Amino acid sequence: MNLEEYTQKRLQLKTAYKKLEEIAGTLNAAEVARSLQQAEQLLDEDSFKVVVVGEFSRGKSTFTNALLGKRILPAKSDPTTTVINRIHYGAQERYLVHYRDMDEVKEISEKEFKSITAVELADAEFEGEATYRQVVEKIGRIAYIEICHPLPLLADGVEIIDTPGTNDLDQVREEITFRFIPQVDAAIMLLSAEQILAKSEVMFLKERILENDIKKVFFVVNFKDRLMDEADGERVMKAAREVLDGIVEDARLFLVSSRDALRWRRKEAGESLKPSLVIPDSLDDTGFAQFEASLADYLSREKGNAKLAKYQSRFEGLAESLLDESIAPARARIGESSQQLAREIERLRPAVERAKQNSHRIFEHLQYALEMAAEDLTQDYRRGLEQISRQVVMAVHQYDGPLQPEEAARAIESVAAPLQQQHERELQEEVNRRLNHEFSQTREKLVKIFRVENISTGKELAVSSRNENLPVCSMDIQAVNTDDIQMVGGGLLLGGVLLAIHVPFIAIPAALFGGNFFMRQFNEFRRNSFIADVSQQVRSRYDGIIPEQTRGFNQQMKKKFTNLTHTIEEIIEEQMDRGITQLERLRDDKASAEQDERQEREKLAACERQIQELLQEVGRIHA
Repeated sequence: MNLEEYTQKRLQLKTAYKKLEEIAGTLNAAEVARSLQQAEQLLDEDSFKVVVVGEFSRGKSTFTNALLGKRILPAKSDPTTTVINRIHYGAQERYLVHYRDMDEVKEISEKEFKSITAVELADAEFEGEATYRQVVEKIGRIAYIEICHPLPLLADGVEIIDTPGTNDLDQVREEITFRFIPQVDAAIMLLSAEQILAKSEVMFLKERILENDIKKVFFVVNFKDRLMDEADGERVMKAAREVLDGIVEDARLFLVSSRDALRWRRKEAGESLKPSLVIPDSLDDTGFAQFEASLADYLSREKGNAKLAKYQSRFEGLAESLLDESIAPARARIGESSQQLAREIERLRPAVERAKQNSHRIFEHLQYALEMAAEDLTQDYRRGLEQISRQVVMAVHQYDGPLQPEEAARAIESVAAPLQQQHERELQEEVNRRLNHEFSQTREKLVKIFRVENISTGKELAVSSRNENLPVCSMDIQAVNTDDIQMVGGGLLLGGVLLAIHVPFIAIPAALFGGNFFMRQFNEFRRNSFIADVSQQVRSRYDGIIPEQTRGFNQQMKKKFTNLTHTIEEIIEEQMDRGITQLERLRDDKASAEQDERQEREKLAACERQIQELLQEVGRIHA
């Protein structure tokens, strides 16, 4: 996969960051230099995240291996349950197991990784719900396995997320649809040429993929090697296109042979293969070259330009910070003596300390207000789940279709899925509304404190509207955990209405209202017995699961709010100290060097000129 254009632009931007960092050093702007280092590191680590999804037996592991060019994932043909694998670049090959709700990360060997076989659920289902729950809990302890590998594709900044089947455990399916697909740069949905777009796959697309997310999905029909001839392939693609046309406009659709592509790449890499294996003459014959070219163009141009734009905006903001907060003040104070600066510092010190004490009380009040908000949001969360539970029970009673697991599952899923999406959306909106209301009031109180103490705030409490994730104001909030905070549409950190915090998603409704154990009842009871039993089962699961999940939601929300409040308070305090630090540097420079004013002006002019030239260079990168 060729990402050369994006890689070259990223290298140019990194070079500009390094040059600006040198200028910051010349100006003794340590805070800006540190921010430049942090942004450069983030640019270096920012990867294209690509998730591979699909039902069982679609060849996801072989496809991912073909994409990587090496057999990393063990291929399984049985419909079993596995874990999520996150594959990214690492100088050495490593396998790290991450557990849910635990900080523990366990490193395992390649042999141990490949020995983590799927857990069969069929027997557990028929042994009873207690056994079923034990198996699910065992699987659920593992959040994902992190795989580090020095492969060329990963070195180019691509991270692959390999997922179990979309018809797998409910919790895994929920994570795919609500966690991975909305946050990745591209999603690849594997289909089978032998069973093109089964009803369950169409339902997954219609009910589970959000409207904005489906635009980033690449549809890849696997098993080209199992078709009879080219005409058979055209027939399969036409059938797939006809179905997808009713779901997504201008679907990106490809026909590939993952098996042949992997064989070809293993041979090209110099691996020794069995003489009996049939190996294609070129990658073009497998369909992989066409698919990868389209994916690379999408990542490099559409997603890559968006990534570079936010770092360009970050660069421009820090460059302007040097112009406005280092060069301009130094130029304005050239005629002042070190004694005058010392007197200004002495005035500021007690004012800043008083402002810190008063702002701390404001943040204590904010913490309390957010804790109360978390309680209200938790009740909204619980009521939403209860409403879904009632609607699903009603759907069970109204179901008049055939007593077949797949048909019944689709009917109930068609009720639960849109309700869950609506609940998630409404809860997110309410979280953001409460969050912005409290922070807006906090900002007003802080501004009053700074005015009373005659502390210049400048741009300290505002975030530029020119980018989403990397605020460019003098108040550097890059230290804030991006898993907890999201800047949307620009806006203001403390003064706007667009600060967002991710809702801690907990996969509940499908795990509560569906599942293989649940659907088994269709085969064992006649209709009346089934309706009564399943209704009781839904209520039973509600009694046991929803309270537990509600507690988890409450704990996560309070933790996120607390982290957010403490982080921003620390940043505000750092910004209050920054003015004193800058004045101290100017005082020390004057006292120690007794610089010639003309030389100082020339130095500042040279730095200003270099910054303007860098801004022009960076502007051309994204042009």
